[in-house]
Amino acid sequence: MINYPKGPKHWNWKGGTYKNSVGYIYAYAPNHPFRTNQGYVFAHRLKMEKYLKRYLLSWEIINHINHIKTDNRIQNLELTDQQKHSSYHHKGKNNFHYKDGFWICNTKKELNLKHRAYHNQNKERLNARNRELYNQNKEERKRKARERYNKNKEILNQKARKRYHQKKFL
Repeated sequence: MINYPKGPKHWNWKGGTYKNSVGYIYAYAPNHPFRTNQGYVFAHRLKMEKYLKRYLLSWEIINHINHIKTDNRIQNLELTDQQKHSSYHHKGKNNFHYKDGFWICNTKKELNLKHRAYHNQNKERLNARNRELYNQNKEERKRKARERYNKNKEILNQKARKRYHQKKFL
């Protein structure tokens, strides 16, 4: 088995960070006690450990306050446990989101109402747009129908004239 160099000495080294399939950033830390088999650790955990000047315990969880998984600024990270972390995200608890420079807290019911209102507004907007397009296209469709009618009428007249002349000269 060939032992390829690891880390920065590897020929395909890309800086030691990558984004996983869920959207979190991993950073290369081969000597970290909670590293993966490949030697990577979540970047937000490394950032909090550096800030606290200690390793995080296995049960400690880092919450991204604004829910942006790639925003690893220390102001956006919060040290919590599983129970508190779950209360931010699940069933009937408050949900926080950032809008226009303010943190807004909505209950699940308020979020559902906002969601429905958003879709109703979109439906109304789409219906209005479709009515507008329908009315614009109505005139166009009438014009095209008139053109087809006149063209067919012209063709029928030509055929009739042809038949008339064929009968006349036979």
